[in-house]
Amino acid sequence: MKALKIIGAAVAAIIVILAVVMIVGIPSGFLTSAIQDRVERQTGYRLTIAGETRISLWPTLNVTLSDLTLQEPKDREGASRVTIGSLQADMTLSSAWSGHPRISELIVTRPVLYTTSGFDGSTLMIGRSPPPMRRAGRGSEVMRVQLSPASSERNTPRPAADE
Repeated sequence: MKALKIIGAAVAAIIVILAVVMIVGIPSGFLTSAIQDRVERQTGYRLTIAGETRISLWPTLNVTLSDLTLQEPKDREGASRVTIGSLQADMTLSSAWSGHPRISELIVTRPVLYTTSGFDGSTLMIGRSPPPMRRAGRGSEVMRVQLSPASSERNTPRPAADE
């Protein structure tokens, strides 16, 4: 009877741990370098992920990257770059297993474009155009892209001009 209680407690602990992992997410630092290498190989731009990379299984499979910077490798000062607060890709587990993820929603939070030219009426050009993406067979598919400001900015009233 004592062994049965120990086994029951172990099973309950495993269920609780799995539930927490499904809701909170799995820290996935191992994905960071793979994502950075693939973006640079396919676009020619350097992607820096300064924040964390997470995989979550609840309510759908999603990958979240935070504190991203995309810039041309030759631009050492970072004068022309794009920063993103967080990027979340929602997909089905079956499409992830297939190797051709079908992303149902891509949520881009706090995107900011930094540039040193273009405000004087001149043509705005940021670096060179990326090389065409190379595809091997069927590629990924993105169904919906959502751009959103920071959640704190959304609900905060802006001060009047004379304040």
